[in-house]
Amino acid sequence: DPLMGFVTSGSISNSGEVQQEGVSIIAVHRNKEGRIIGAESSVIRLIPAGRTVVFELPNRSGIGRRQVAKTEIYYQLSSVL
Repeated sequence: DPLMGFVTSGSISNSGEVQQEGVSIIAVHRNKEGRIIGAESSVIRLIPAGRTVVFELPNRSGIGRRQVAKTEIYYQLSSVL
């Protein structure tokens, strides 16, 4: 199925004055009933202060694009100890 290899893409902005390192990006895929049917994740190594970074999350969860009704994108900043 050629739609198995879809990519979720987007952008994330850092409006702060400090660069962000190790930002986790998670895409959660839902079917038309709202059930979670797959997810992808990656880490953005660096988002410079005041900049926007584009990301792509290739589908590796084995679901087809036609099964996905909605994709939600979440992010988590790394914690500094």
